[in-house]
Amino acid sequence: IVGYTTRNSGGVPKNFKNYFVLEFDHDFTSTTLYQDKAAAAAGTLDVTANHAGAIVGFKTRKGERVNARVASSFISPEQAILNLGELGKKDLETVRQEGRTAWNQALGRIDIEGGTADQRRTFYSCLYRALLFPRKLYELDAAGKVMHYSPFNGQVLPGYMYTDTGFWDTFRALFPFLNLMYPEINTEIQQGLA
Repeated sequence: IVGYTTRNSGGVPKNFKNYFVLEFDHDFTSTTLYQDKAAAAAGTLDVTANHAGAIVGFKTRKGERVNARVASSFISPEQAILNLGELGKKDLETVRQEGRTAWNQALGRIDIEGGTADQRRTFYSCLYRALLFPRKLYELDAAGKVMHYSPFNGQVLPGYMYTDTGFWDTFRALFPFLNLMYPEINTEIQQGLA
C-alpha cells in the first residue's frame, strides 16, 4: 500500500504531503477502498478523496500473525519505499532491540553517581526527553546523500534539517548541552541552519 496524507496542523506549504508505504508478509485475500464515506467500486486499487481508507483481509491459520512494515517520507512515494529498505528483512524484535541498544548508548554517555534510585530514574527520564527533540527531518537518497523537504518553501533541498524545537530558551540549556555531550547532533543542526 502506497499513499499520502495532506493532514497537518498548519504552517506548511500547500504542496505538503506525508507519503507512506505499508508492506505485509501475507498476500491480501480481500480489499475494500473507501472514498469519503462510500466504498469504491469492487476491484478499485486507487482512490483519491478528502478522506480515503482501505480495509484489507488475509487468510491465516489460528494464532498466525500478519506482520506489517511501514515507512514514510515528506519527499516522495519513491523515497518512502527507499526508506522502507532501511529495515532490510529485520523482524520487529530485531528492530526493537536495535532501538533499545541505540537509546542505551545515547543515555549511557552520562554516568551519574549518588542520589536515590528515584533521582537517577528522574535524571535519565529527563535526559531521554531532552534527546527526543529536536527531531531529524532529513532523509537519505539512493546514493546516501542527505536531503530534506523544506517546510518553509516546499522544496526538496540538500542537507540536514531538524524540527520540533523552539529556539525560545533552548539556547540557554539544550544547545550548550548538545554541544558538550552530543556534538554530532549539534553539528548537523548548525549545518541545517546554513
